[in-house]
Amino acid sequence: MTRPDHSSPRDAGRAADVAEDGFLALQPWEPEDAAARAARKRTQIQRAAIGVFLQHGYAGTSIDDLAAAARISKQTLYKHFAGKEELFLAIISDTVGQVLDEFFESIDTRLDDTSDLEKDLHALASRFIRRIMRPELLALRRLVIGEVGRFPQIGEVWWRGGPARVTRELAPQLARLADKNELTLDDPVLAADHFNWLVLSVPLNAAMFQPGVHFTTAELDNYAAAGVRAFLAAYGPSARR
Repeated sequence: MTRPDHSSPRDAGRAADVAEDGFLALQPWEPEDAAARAARKRTQIQRAAIGVFLQHGYAGTSIDDLAAAARISKQTLYKHFAGKEELFLAIISDTVGQVLDEFFESIDTRLDDTSDLEKDLHALASRFIRRIMRPELLALRRLVIGEVGRFPQIGEVWWRGGPARVTRELAPQLARLADKNELTLDDPVLAADHFNWLVLSVPLNAAMFQPGVHFTTAELDNYAAAGVRAFLAAYGPSARR
């Protein structure tokens, strides 16, 4: 008579692990180091804090609120951040940095061997505007603008990590295109600033003052295309005088 199989899915999973990796009990244990644990805890605190700051504003948020949201004690919070100011600055710096890291990793800003400069600039502009116009990033931007008068350092962090970084990374690429006579410009930094704001200015300004406004992907792509056309009208080869 066949004996019933009382093994559980968990047992089956263990059997599969043993088959692939050998005896689990004999596998070496690799404990998480202190730095990794601290980084994970900081991330947990920052993610929990974002919602609190957006809901109550910087001034209206207390350390008690932040600790409760992260489900930790105030002592644990102070172990990882000196206070509310340092936590808020870390959120701003990391958020802006991650958004632009994604952007620069997703597209080749060098535009090497481009056969259609307008098309390639449009692709770059479309990816850029879609990332900057994310609702959660717009909400954080409004919060920074609202607090910058009382807390100038957050504006500096946002500016250096956001618009200034875009200019810093794009300007050398525009200069290289000018050296190849594909663009006409005397000031690559100013040209990079113009590219940034020609693409972003209309939808971004609207979103800052009208939190309920929403742009479709097609609308954002149209703004990107219009910004690129204006940029090339000013800086394209035909602009040479």
